[in-house]
Amino acid sequence: MRRKAWILGGAIAAAISAPVAAETPKDTVVMAKQIDDIISLDPGEVFEFSGGEVTGNVYDKLLDFNVKKVSELHGRLAESWKVAEDGRTYTFKMRKGLKFASGNPITADDAAWSLQRAVILNKTPGFI
Repeated sequence: MRRKAWILGGAIAAAISAPVAAETPKDTVVMAKQIDDIISLDPGEVFEFSGGEVTGNVYDKLLDFNVKKVSELHGRLAESWKVAEDGRTYTFKMRKGLKFASGNPITADDAAWSLQRAVILNKTPGFI
C-alpha cells in the first residue's frame, strides 16, 4: 500500500512539473487579457481597469455618456431626469418594461438602493 502511494505521488509530481504546450488550430485567433488587477467585481467599489470593464458589461446604468463627447449624457435605465434648482436632488423616470436577468422587473427602488448602497459602503472611489 505504501509503495502504491509513493508511485502515485511520483506520478502526480511528474505531471505537475512537466511543461505543457498546445498548438493553436489553423484559422483560429487566440486572444488573452491580463486581469490580475481585479480586486472586486462589486459595482459599488470597483475601480481598477479590468473590474470596471467587467462591471460595465454586466451591470446597466441609469445614465451613460457619448464616447465622442463625454459631456453629453443620455439615459440607459432612465428615460428622463431632472435636477432640482439646488443641484442636490435628482429625479429619474425609469424606462418601462426593464427586467433583470432573472425576469424580475427593474424598479426605481432598485436604482435608489444601488446608489444608497454605494454611499453606505464608503469605498473610494466607487463608480456605478
